[in-house]
Amino acid sequence: MSKPRKIELSIPSPCSEDWDKMSPEGKDRFCASCSTIITDFSAFTDKELIAFLSKAKDAICGRFYDTQLNRVIAIQETNTTTLFHKIIVGAALATGVAGVAHAQTTRNSTLTGNVNQSNRVSERSYRPSDGLPPTDTLHTISGIVKDGSDGDGIMNASIIVYCDNKQDTILHTDINGHYSYNVPLPLRNKKLTFSVYASEYKKTTTEIETVNLPVVSNFNIIQHLPRKTMGKMKVVDRR
Repeated sequence: MSKPRKIELSIPSPCSEDWDKMSPEGKDRFCASCSTIITDFSAFTDKELIAFLSKAKDAICGRFYDTQLNRVIAIQETNTTTLFHKIIVGAALATGVAGVAHAQTTRNSTLTGNVNQSNRVSERSYRPSDGLPPTDTLHTISGIVKDGSDGDGIMNASIIVYCDNKQDTILHTDINGHYSYNVPLPLRNKKLTFSVYASEYKKTTTEIETVNLPVVSNFNIIQHLPRKTMGKMKVVDRR
């Protein structure tokens, strides 16, 4: 299986035009100032963003929640190399070579998953929706990520797992909000940190002991409406 690739989206120069005064174009808007269709990505999941980027051929001007930007997005496809190439090449054609860059600077670990590559323990990602259960069900941490107000499961939430401030993996919830993590042998009997993120929700972080596995840990996260940013999008390779 191809090694997961990661990208990061940003808007280096936010636009100050008023979205509400623009002419509607379906779910998007037409900006008369620059004669450009502004795509509203605020309701997109990461998977939908990846799919859109892989087909883009022109410059992309979009509207995002701030929580969708400046964070790592894993390309969860079987052939990540092919899809990653489409995204990066498409972004290069859309924004120019300067619009796509490799991350060369060292970053400290953050709750958004932007971590120093040398600090990663391993690269594993598991989706219950893939129908690929953990190989060792006796040593798992599993549960549901729920909306704190109505208790509904949240689909496609990201869970970043850390051990000793080093990122181990990124999990994603299935359509019902379920996740499952097979704790590798070197991390058993240690304290792990789970950071949970979902678009339009506040980030939640908790520590989980792995002495007595399996463990069921559910997360109730609170919805909020972050500020939205609009402008030309930049795609950065975070491999």
